[in-house]
Amino acid sequence: MIENSNISETEKEIPMVPSNQSDVTDMSTVGSHKEILFEFENDSRNYSETVDMISSYSSHPSNDSSTTGLNTTDISGYLMPQPQNWCDDGWKLFRGRCYIQMNDSNYTYHEAKKKCMNVGALLVTIVNEDVTEFLYCNFSANFYFKHPFWIGLSNDGKGWKWSDGTKLKYQLWGKNEPNTVYSCVFAETEKNGRNWYTANCDDTILHDGVIGCVCQQ
Repeated sequence: MIENSNISETEKEIPMVPSNQSDVTDMSTVGSHKEILFEFENDSRNYSETVDMISSYSSHPSNDSSTTGLNTTDISGYLMPQPQNWCDDGWKLFRGRCYIQMNDSNYTYHEAKKKCMNVGALLVTIVNEDVTEFLYCNFSANFYFKHPFWIGLSNDGKGWKWSDGTKLKYQLWGKNEPNTVYSCVFAETEKNGRNWYTANCDDTILHDGVIGCVCQQ
């Protein structure tokens, strides 16, 4: 004979079975809600991690464009360049970016910007001294690099930012710069010190001749 106390303990171990269809439906609904909640939390976590990763990447000194052929991720309205491991002919690779000096000049800032976009790039972003050294060492033999060139720095009224959305940190402003009257920026030649100067965005000729541009993917 089974003792009553044993029966009671056995009943505790037997899982509850729904007594009707409504209970089954309720349990199914609860299960579905739990699955949806889990997926939502997982997706949110993945999204957060992705944004953090891209933010970290874009602020890294060595990683600093939509248009066809431009390898980017659009986050919060900005074009975040993705790293490269090779470049097309005519381009020079440096720390995951491809650069090219356009072999013509006499551009306004907006014309230079469009020129770069036509080849799937943006006006160059100069985030540190290493990029500066790379540009002047690798393009100095180019005739057009012997003239000032537009860079991707401009002021939209909310502060200075690069074409790819990077905030201005590293700076090479010339004397009495930046001038708040103008909103576009060019870099001087090696001979004139490599400094940055503001200019009218519609300028095509400066004191040292025509203005060229350097593009970056």
